[in-house]
Amino acid sequence: NDAPSGAAGSPFNQSVAVVVGGDKSAFYHCGFYSAHNTLFDYKGRHFYESCYIQGSIDFIYGQAQSLFK
Repeated sequence: NDAPSGAAGSPFNQSVAVVVGGDKSAFYHCGFYSAHNTLFDYKGRHFYESCYIQGSIDFIYGQAQSLFK
């Protein structure tokens, strides 16, 4: 994640660790780490098996249909 620093309070200065927008995407034995906005399940159908997702605020969000195993 190499997003530039922005002004505090601006909604346009946030970066996401991972954005998944493809249909039928699958992840196996992966790690996703971020303090804020870790995994954005944008759209599509996704499968996560044996994945570690770490964050403190909005760590998994979006409109996708996802299965976590």
